[in-house]
Amino acid sequence: MKNTYILRYTWGDIWHAANRPFTLINIVAIVVSVTTLVLLLGGLQAFRNSSNERIGDTGLRIEVTAHEESKISDQQKKSLANLKNVKYSYWWKPTLFLFYNAQGHLYDGIGGRTIDLQDPLLKNLKDVRNEQKITFMSKSQIKNSMFGEIGIIVPFVMLKQLSYLPSSAKIDQEKTWKHVPFPTTLRVRIKEQGTSGTAMDIDLPIVGVISGTTSGRYLVTKESYEILGLQWSRSFMPHLKKRDGSQLFPDEKKSEVIPTLAPSNDTHASAYVSDRKHLLSALQKIRTLNLRASSALEFHLQDYEQQETFFIAAAGGICFALFLFTGVILFATFYALTLRKRREIGILKSCGASSWLVTKIFVSQALSIGFLAISVGLATGVTLGTQLSNYVQEKLQIPTAFFSMPQEHVALIFVYGLLFCLMVTFIPVRMAVKVDADTVIRAN
Repeated sequence: MKNTYILRYTWGDIWHAANRPFTLINIVAIVVSVTTLVLLLGGLQAFRNSSNERIGDTGLRIEVTAHEESKISDQQKKSLANLKNVKYSYWWKPTLFLFYNAQGHLYDGIGGRTIDLQDPLLKNLKDVRNEQKITFMSKSQIKNSMFGEIGIIVPFVMLKQLSYLPSSAKIDQEKTWKHVPFPTTLRVRIKEQGTSGTAMDIDLPIVGVISGTTSGRYLVTKESYEILGLQWSRSFMPHLKKRDGSQLFPDEKKSEVIPTLAPSNDTHASAYVSDRKHLLSALQKIRTLNLRASSALEFHLQDYEQQETFFIAAAGGICFALFLFTGVILFATFYALTLRKRREIGILKSCGASSWLVTKIFVSQALSIGFLAISVGLATGVTLGTQLSNYVQEKLQIPTAFFSMPQEHVALIFVYGLLFCLMVTFIPVRMAVKVDADTVIRAN
């Protein structure tokens, strides 16, 4: 009952005709400060979200190789695998096949690479034709197969180079290529081992067509490249299978000679860091191992960190100035309120009121003003930020949001705002508590 009376008294007192102008000044100052804080914090959160959307597992990839590609030591490989903040690393080698273009002419100079079936890059590949995930199949997934899938994942741009797609085709404009039939195989010229080996042409099945995720390089499994590019002989032909388990060369009968593969050394690695914040430091550490290291996100992150630092510094400066101004106003009005109410406080104390009761009265006034102003400021900031973001997105046709305010941030702003009000009014409240009843009453 006593607490209810105190709340009713303080609420009526702050809206009393003598106190109303000061109350409104306090509320306006807090609303402006909170609204500005919400807009700046929401913009920073949206900026971070936009950056995070660009970074998946593939975004955390670092391409590593020796300064001389064919010379990479086992010690360097071990050091890379044990490097702090490198979650895992997968080794591969560059490849180079001779492809036939759509007109049947040999086309040289298209580079590719092998890929480990556990490499996260494969988890993020989608076929541009149907947006389905694509990956290679292991030998355990192909019926009675001795080897992993013999096939190729080709980038969209490679089909343009080979004239299977028109040069005007653009991956983000389906109308430029949707009507064109995609090939299901690519003809490749391979050669048997040795200088006297005979060359032959085979049709390599296309597993999928991807965008530019692999920097324009096609992908083949390690076993595909070992067989077709490095150790080809006719003895492999009866043992190569398609996805459905049928023979890749149906006219070849199985021989008693079972071919074996002697894996060659990998010369490149894809290292994946555990978190975006470790990417730049991991790049520096890899380079100290006398290895080349590059990441598509390196310069993006450097720019991002500079922009984030500038944004935080500018936003922090603005908010500090606003809250300092607000704090001064809140302190001054409560200081003046304490001085005006010295006689009332003295009378209360002479009637037996405790120091705790006086503290509760003034704290309730500070919290009432803070609760009302912070609520209005939060509602104004969130509404204004959301509307501005939607307007900019609609006018500029940009998919990225420019404002984001999670609920936990709203709760934190509310709690810290109330604490700020209590902290600023601490000295005036202590002055009210220490008022001596006898001295005040006698003076009046």
